[in-house]
Amino acid sequence: MKVVIIGIDGMDRALLNKYGNRLPTFDALLKTNPNFMLDSVYPPDSITAWSSIFSGLNPAEHGQVFFVDPCDERTFIESKNSEYSGAQFLKGKTFWDTASKYGKKVCILFPLLGYPVWPVNGILAGRVHCSKNVKKTPPQIFPQNHLSGYDLSKLNTLKGYPVKGKIPQFLKAAKDTILQELDFAMKNLQIDNWDLFFIYSTAADTIQHSMWKYYDENDPVYAENPYKESILEIYKLYDQFIDTILNNIDSDTIMMVFSDHGTGRRPTQLYNINEYLRNKGYINLRATNIRSPIPYNMLEQVKLELQKFVIKYKLDSAIIKVLPLFPWWRKVYNQISALDWPNAKAYAIDLSGINVYTYAGIKINKQNLTNSSYDELRGLLIEDLINASDSISGEKYFKWILPREKLYQGKYIAKYPDIVFELDNNYGAGLTVSSTEKRLADTHEIVSGGHRKDGAVFLIAGNTSRSIVKTELTLMDIYPSILDALGLPMSPDIEGNSIFGD
Repeated sequence: MKVVIIGIDGMDRALLNKYGNRLPTFDALLKTNPNFMLDSVYPPDSITAWSSIFSGLNPAEHGQVFFVDPCDERTFIESKNSEYSGAQFLKGKTFWDTASKYGKKVCILFPLLGYPVWPVNGILAGRVHCSKNVKKTPPQIFPQNHLSGYDLSKLNTLKGYPVKGKIPQFLKAAKDTILQELDFAMKNLQIDNWDLFFIYSTAADTIQHSMWKYYDENDPVYAENPYKESILEIYKLYDQFIDTILNNIDSDTIMMVFSDHGTGRRPTQLYNINEYLRNKGYINLRATNIRSPIPYNMLEQVKLELQKFVIKYKLDSAIIKVLPLFPWWRKVYNQISALDWPNAKAYAIDLSGINVYTYAGIKINKQNLTNSSYDELRGLLIEDLINASDSISGEKYFKWILPREKLYQGKYIAKYPDIVFELDNNYGAGLTVSSTEKRLADTHEIVSGGHRKDGAVFLIAGNTSRSIVKTELTLMDIYPSILDALGLPMSPDIEGNSIFGD
């Protein structure tokens, strides 16, 4: 059997169900497929998730856990060549490398972190996903002379957010990218009788991040607008994409369509966990430097007021344009200067840079513990926070909170904070200190769509003669399912299981 795969970043199952027969291909697949439930990894970010899909390993095993490093002045872990780090990890470890090793002919188009490309038994096309280099660096392809007359520059990744007055152009760029990907996919699909064919597309995720507030009538910043169906329009193109590919595969081919995480409204409120920890005495305000004319805690208030100013006067478009010119701003934004980090016993860190998400963690400084042990303090914090609730509504803030070792096992588990958690969908992890533990998420109006651990898509089509024995899936089950469909043996290092029976 042969396998054709379409990977769509951020496509959400609930949206597919909502749109129903307006997406005829998806609708037919949902009605004929088992009720597959696909759970993403933690954190459900694209780099972490696709690394698990490609390698069959959980994040604590593959180590692609990108988050703010609290030991480095609250800055992102990233190198000058960060777009290459993923390829260095993935090379030789992916499902297409395994298929190549067993002599299968593969055609792999634009996998996330698949740049620069490396030799495979067939074709591997890669493109840069680092936003500052996307326009400067054209896609690569192995072998280098493959489709030499094709203009690969048209296949660069769509990145960023639409600035004011440029939404129509942004949507058109997204649609053009998908159509160009389909054209390139079809040209490659028809070149050879591939055993394994894969193409990855990211436009859905990009559009949902920026356009969610125009779609979701329950979003607090929603207003009647001409872009309400912009997400549907993108999904329609993917519906056509899948239909076109499906009509060009033979009876010996199974198609898989899946995404890496679900999508929903980004939190509209923040629960300031560091304020809670400060009130409990686990972290203190930093002593004012006598050489500084402004107290550190006042600097935090200035940042909050600047955020409010940007939102009030609709300056988000200008900020989006200007930020790439000042890469140091990420460090300034993430650094909470008012808190005394070196002497803290425990403090909250996020897992997604400057984004506001429901998932984050708490780091414990073992060297600063005196009267309590590490395990005692960790247990006490978990017990206290799982019961934390709004004093008026009684609504609990946390869905769950765990020691990191109960989340995953693996050699890179120490990359996670000591405590990991997920908040209620309405709350993002706030890291600053303010007069209250709860406040509004000021940046929601700029980026209103976010990632969800649940809601990822998994569908099969084409040759579906194999019996299905597993419908509740994790991302780590995809790798063994692909190998099984190709008739290849399983590696003992892979923790997932195939969806197929004998």
